[in-house]
Amino acid sequence: MLATLTASKNPLPVSSCMIAAGLGCAEHAFDVLDKALDQGRELRPDGHDVFGMARAQSSLQLFVANGATPFYQHKRFAHLAARLGLADYWVTSGSWPDCAADVDYDFKAECAAAQASLQK
Repeated sequence: MLATLTASKNPLPVSSCMIAAGLGCAEHAFDVLDKALDQGRELRPDGHDVFGMARAQSSLQLFVANGATPFYQHKRFAHLAARLGLADYWVTSGSWPDCAADVDYDFKAECAAAQASLQK
């Protein structure tokens, strides 16, 4: 699935990467996301258009477990959050998502380091 997503030029469905990560392919899933962002490829949320929720769901889906290991549980999530601008908001505002207390790594420190590395 990830190989097919990598080969495609269409917007990358983040939920597919999240499912792959939750099912044991986290490193590969984050590699696919990084490559897409490096290439300027658009990321897209699940298709909730029928409910009029596509915009509301676009960042929310990053924090939903969907029956697998939550995406934010992976340490590389901090780097993705920095690339998406989320870490900048969290670090600057001091307003952290609930998941910051629900991981086995220092979420705040990882986000701050990832954000700092992008500014170099």
